[in-house]
Amino acid sequence: SQISTSGLTVKLFFNLDSSTTSKTCSSPSSSTGVGSCIFSNLNVGSWFSTASDTTITAYVQVLYSSVEKIRSNSFSVTLKQAPVISASGSAGMTIDIVKSPLYANDQFTATIYANTGTFELKTWGIDFYFDADVA
Repeated sequence: SQISTSGLTVKLFFNLDSSTTSKTCSSPSSSTGVGSCIFSNLNVGSWFSTASDTTITAYVQVLYSSVEKIRSNSFSVTLKQAPVISASGSAGMTIDIVKSPLYANDQFTATIYANTGTFELKTWGIDFYFDADVA
């Protein structure tokens, strides 16, 4: 079976210091099954502390025709302490992720590192890939 995209809305919610922020993700592509959640103009740089790690909670909500059908369990996201980066560092991003096959219901951790040089991190995004032919 396939995932119906008619009337589908996927939202990602973050809670930090009793303040909730949400973003609506783009609809998944009917040919690739890829949908994106792009977070821009959220001032996410302020979420990172230079003194210690920060923990935020998050959950995903799936709606059809504005009616909630699925809500994930809340999960914690640890924002690592913001490093002090000198201007001599080169900007870029890397991700550490498992390099072995995963199966239905497997869980994994992906660690993302970003160096913005001397600029504040203002926008970031995440793509969710799934096989539209797998229920």
